[in-house]
Amino acid sequence: MENIPHNYLNYTLSVVLGCMLAFLPVISSNFSDLDGVIPIFLTSLICSTIFIYWLCYKGFKNTKLKINIVDVCFALYICYGVLRMMVSDVIFNPVIVCEWFGLVIIYVLVRLLEYKFLRVLYVSLLLGGTIQAVIGVLQYVNLLESNHVIFKITGSFSNPGHYGGFLALSIVVGLFMWRAKQYSITKGNIFFPCILFIQIVALLLSDSRAAWLAVIVPICLLFANNYFNRPFYRHWYIKLSFCILIIVMMISLYYYKKASADVRVLTWNSSLFMIKDAPVFGHGIGSFAANYMPCQACYLDEHVGGNEALIADNNMLAFNEFIHVSCEQGLVGLLLFSGLLIYAFRGTDNIKHGLVARLGLITLFVFALFSYPSSIFPIKVCFPVFIGILGKDRKPFIEFILKKSTTILLLGVVGFGIFFNVKSYQMYNHAYNSLKNGDYIRDNSKDYSFMRHNKNFLYLLSEQYLKHDQINASLQAKKLLLNIAPTSSLLCDLGMIYLYKQELDSARDCFLYAKKMTPNHISPTYGLLLVNKAEGNREECTRLSKEIISMPVRVVNNVVLKARKEAREYIQKQ
Repeated sequence: MENIPHNYLNYTLSVVLGCMLAFLPVISSNFSDLDGVIPIFLTSLICSTIFIYWLCYKGFKNTKLKINIVDVCFALYICYGVLRMMVSDVIFNPVIVCEWFGLVIIYVLVRLLEYKFLRVLYVSLLLGGTIQAVIGVLQYVNLLESNHVIFKITGSFSNPGHYGGFLALSIVVGLFMWRAKQYSITKGNIFFPCILFIQIVALLLSDSRAAWLAVIVPICLLFANNYFNRPFYRHWYIKLSFCILIIVMMISLYYYKKASADVRVLTWNSSLFMIKDAPVFGHGIGSFAANYMPCQACYLDEHVGGNEALIADNNMLAFNEFIHVSCEQGLVGLLLFSGLLIYAFRGTDNIKHGLVARLGLITLFVFALFSYPSSIFPIKVCFPVFIGILGKDRKPFIEFILKKSTTILLLGVVGFGIFFNVKSYQMYNHAYNSLKNGDYIRDNSKDYSFMRHNKNFLYLLSEQYLKHDQINASLQAKKLLLNIAPTSSLLCDLGMIYLYKQELDSARDCFLYAKKMTPNHISPTYGLLLVNKAEGNREECTRLSKEIISMPVRVVNNVVLKARKEAREYIQKQ
């Protein structure tokens, strides 16, 4: 796919892709409506339009295309993912389809881009990191407002972890562009080290251990590759010292935020239950949130009395993308994904652009070992970009001329993709506008089946029904939500509704299940206390009241204060 002449078509491709890498975080921050899906629709739509432009310009001129092993591996992985979307019990999610479609188009555009224009992508990522670094520093000195109520510095992201991950990619790409001395932008440019310094400062302020590791690991790998063959570094005590330094660093990072690290370990252990349930093909794309909390309940039920029960919380993220892939796509998906990475990494050491892309991909996947970049769209788009760059220098084993019939077919496929994007956006927009205008309240039989996959929409809708005393409608929406994102908080909400309806057995079941998911949360125990009060079970009420009073909690909020107050009052009355 490399035989494109040097003309304005390459400028168009490079500018569009470059702007996407540089400004997507800012765009995502400013278009957070509709559950944050506008950047996904917008990116997919723009990239698809550019691809149609390329097809119209080159598709009818007998353009030669070259397919290599990386293209085949990428296509196999995507085809398997699409097949799992089609053959799955998971509720259809149009956003995932639009996102995957956009990522495929991005990969194709990178492969079509002429080789010397690839530097534009690196410079754009560096520009994006610089913009985020400046925003983060301004947030730190209180000149800009953070996007999080707790964390002081988030850049254009909603979380400092996301922010740190994006900065890590920019820093590694910029650092090794500077080191390579093959890019004109880095030669004699005194501003370049200043830019990297600002980004490193912002990275440290982000307080993201995953992002720190994502920068440290590629640097250590390159250092070991370049220097361990030299006489001085061949001594065993030098290599041993290097290994000890790495071990000490890892232990230090673990104890730096031990509670957070322990939660990740709990998440990984609980995810193994999900993998055991469907080890070969997984549960389906987008199924992790629907299956994780029940698996956590099973894990904690088998490890009663362990420390995990004290740190368990509601969660819908794997904090490890390889575990995430295994849960949703099974062993088959993991093997296809790993095969794509292996073939992408092969033979890139001596390629000018390939080394930077390789280190960028290492950065991305070190970050992915402890975080969830697949849920962070501005970071996720870097994956097809790096894979596309690494695939440009593979020897092709298929060469063919792009015929008019093939071009027309591709135009039809991409055109349908654009239509699907626009239609999905319109339906999303209509659903949220109807929610905002209270249409579902005025007519609680109004159909919202298109949004059955969207946990944020269902939660807002159920709360809106509840606010207007439409109890049964709220109960129905919360039941739908329970199918796609079960949590102990949601089960407690359901339990309260059943308690209000005097369906005490259903209420008890909800509170007991919630308690299994998060044994350290006070709300399920408080709910059980209310159920037993309604039944007049004094002995059980006394036991639950004592448990509530003595229960250690991480955060003392209004629910905790209310529960403890009622528990004390009940004991005093006995």
